[in-house]
Amino acid sequence: MQRVFEGDVATVEMLKDLLVGEGIDAGSSPASRFSEAAVWVNDESQLDRAVLFVTRFKRGEPLKHLERTPWKCPQCGEALEAQFEACWNCGTPREAAV
Repeated sequence: MQRVFEGDVATVEMLKDLLVGEGIDAGSSPASRFSEAAVWVNDESQLDRAVLFVTRFKRGEPLKHLERTPWKCPQCGEALEAQFEACWNCGTPREAAV
């Protein structure tokens, strides 16, 4: 588990949700007397992608669908755009296409 961002609770929760939406296994920890709230990446293999996402977030750059490309459903063969997490035709999740 690696900390990738610290800040106020609202920003931390928003960033965590954005990372999870990108398929990154992220979590958060609350603020305490000694530290700010933080976003954590649970899967070390996703750390580079998460750091890139957080860097772009801090700069105010576009965030959606980092390193995402169009994909083809392995179940029905439908061509899908990058933003789809599941095939709109048959419901097969994007992970099945890997």
